[in-house]
Amino acid sequence: MRECERCREWYHFKCLGLDSDNISSEDLNKMGFLCPICDYDDKLATTKQQAEVRNKRPEIESLGRMAAWIKQNIIV
Repeated sequence: MRECERCREWYHFKCLGLDSDNISSEDLNKMGFLCPICDYDDKLATTKQQAEVRNKRPEIESLGRMAAWIKQNIIV
């Protein structure tokens, strides 16, 4: 797993599209890491996989519409 240097959230290598078998712990200690959310704000491309994930993120407006629909239609 890898910790984001900004928000301190932890992410699985597989979820980030990275192969942990090909990365040594020494290399990990040298590399900086920003999660896809923090990296999105800065428009940095720390990994190719993050750029692909970032491009698939939904727009905030669509999330708001989905939340409104769930609030109206889902009974908990």
